[in-house]
Amino acid sequence: MYEDDHYHPNNTDFDNKFSIVKKIKKNCHSKFVKDKNGKRRKIEFYSTFETMGNPIKNAITGKRYPDMLTGTKCEELFFKVKVFVKNDYEEKEKGCTLFYNDPKEFEKHHNIFMDPSKKENWYKRNLDYYSSILKNDNLNTGEIPQDTYITIR
Repeated sequence: MYEDDHYHPNNTDFDNKFSIVKKIKKNCHSKFVKDKNGKRRKIEFYSTFETMGNPIKNAITGKRYPDMLTGTKCEELFFKVKVFVKNDYEEKEKGCTLFYNDPKEFEKHHNIFMDPSKKENWYKRNLDYYSSILKNDNLNTGEIPQDTYITIR
């Protein structure tokens, strides 16, 4: 069956509607950051639903890790960041939880530099979790310590 294709390179209305659908559907958000030259550039990131038991999602790629769930020790294998954003389709600013593989990935994506002591603490804690996993081989149990992520406004 034939369907009309409404896409046209000059049709910005189509692009705007598509980007809003993309953001709602995939939990994709965007914000502006300054690059090395001081110019503003737009970055996109994918947040993970904070409800316990949801799969963790990579903040840059949007890839889900089905065996890595929120509310479990699996969270501690990632560098967790809370970012506050306001999107076109929402009235209020909301907090989004982002999961990165490590602090360097976060710094590169947001074009910021973190305090080296915070990065070092994360690497030590991450190493401790990896060693405990090798001993127990059980990621999805146990409690998560409080204050294990950074908040950005």
